[in-house]
Amino acid sequence: YHIILTVKYRHKCLTRAMLARMRDIFERVSSSWRCRLVEFGGEEDHVHLLVEAHPSMNLARFVGNLKTVSSRY
Repeated sequence: YHIILTVKYRHKCLTRAMLARMRDIFERVSSSWRCRLVEFGGEEDHVHLLVEAHPSMNLARFVGNLKTVSSRY
């Protein structure tokens, strides 16, 4: 799956350190869902995730969990 997450109003607020931390968080969450984060990339206002997962996985719940966990950290 190719997932794109954007910052509200596309404000340019993500730094390199934040992107590195987000990559770690997304890798951990993906592994807990038995998925694999194949590729991660981002800019100041959005991030791209390429996730390998089983087709029967509930994608909406997975993305919701990614957003919830990353916003807590």
